[in-house]
Amino acid sequence: MQPQNKQARLRSTHPVAPARVPKSSTAAGFLQFFFGWFGAGRFYYGHPLVGITQLAIGVTGILLGLQPARNPVAGTLFMLLLAALSVWVVIEAIMMWSGAITAGENRAIPTPAVIAVATVPPVVITFCTMFNP
Repeated sequence: MQPQNKQARLRSTHPVAPARVPKSSTAAGFLQFFFGWFGAGRFYYGHPLVGITQLAIGVTGILLGLQPARNPVAGTLFMLLLAALSVWVVIEAIMMWSGAITAGENRAIPTPAVIAVATVPPVVITFCTMFNP
């Protein structure tokens, strides 16, 4: 009898993991459609690397748009980055609504990827300001 009581006590001391609540494809699609420049839909769905990439491109494009109008390189990059990001965001929103993109596993963000993505905006801004007369 004692082994059964010991097993019952062991089972009762280990917490049971809460059930995972499925992510809403409608909410993810709307987040991606309206806040996709900041990677909101991807962060919600558990794809942090893609979310950080969209955030970096969006912030870089916005910062380039704040450059003085006399810098044609910054203006061109601003338009290209945000136009490409807008197309990417709309396509992903449609794919989220249709179920083609599903929720991830909320994986941890790898450090080298974060470092690589975090260095993109300063490099682009520095490159653009080099040509500022």
